[in-house]
Amino acid sequence: MGRSVTTRSLDLGTQGFGAMRLRDIDADDVDQDPVRVIDAVLDAGVTMIDTADAYQNEELVGRAIARRRDDVVVAS
Repeated sequence: MGRSVTTRSLDLGTQGFGAMRLRDIDADDVDQDPVRVIDAVLDAGVTMIDTADAYQNEELVGRAIARRRDDVVVAS
């Protein structure tokens, strides 16, 4: 068990989402749509997304969270 961390009045909780394998390759496949994946993660209550330049998906993560930016912390 971890501890919740609060920042900017946003509870980070104990679970984050690692976006390492998140890609825009097969966006026509509903199960592979990265925006839907991130929406599902945020809907489940996760508020921290981990990404990195090495994953080559930081812009994708940014587009996916754009309309919910105040609800998520991005770790890069």
